[in-house]
Amino acid sequence: MSERAGDGAFRMVLPATWQLFDFDPATQGWSIDRMVRRALGTSERLEPLRRDAVRTYREVLGGAAERGAFFGATMADEVEGHPVAAAVLAFLVPMPSGATGTDADVDQLLLDLSEPVPGEQLLEVRPADLPVGRSARLRARMGAGATTPDGIEPPVEVVRFFTPLPGGALLVTAFSTPTLYLSEPLGELFDTMADTITVDGWAAP
Repeated sequence: MSERAGDGAFRMVLPATWQLFDFDPATQGWSIDRMVRRALGTSERLEPLRRDAVRTYREVLGGAAERGAFFGATMADEVEGHPVAAAVLAFLVPMPSGATGTDADVDQLLLDLSEPVPGEQLLEVRPADLPVGRSARLRARMGAGATTPDGIEPPVEVVRFFTPLPGGALLVTAFSTPTLYLSEPLGELFDTMADTITVDGWAAP
């Protein structure tokens, strides 16, 4: 595994096969094309998969940047001829009003996250003790937020960590994978990656 920085104050240890997202609009399109070619090669057989991957990454990153994502990384590979993919995005948002900066904030988050939302199949909500701080961990399945050329929205499994930070900030670290048959081992990998997050000197946005 190798350490990468998404922000001067945010660090996460990524597996060597993961690649950082480019959030610079001037270079993002080229970076996505290169990233997909590096992950999936140039064989003609995989051209439809590469085309779909490029389109999906552009849609997802555009929406994530609008919502305030500042860090992201992804992996795309093949296992026994089947595509495997996963991604992580990190956001920094203000805590809800009335937050106290204590463990009570996490307790309230756990209660709030336990309420199902439309289009989401809630699988698990529990506390998680990370080095960066006590967090609420949510696991769920939902639509990917992007459609295939056939107009189908594939399901993804998500694992999200909600971590209150000093000064009224909330760090949201969102992992996802469309590879549902590997969701259990990938979920364990997401937990391991979340356990390496460090932050320094942030205030609420």
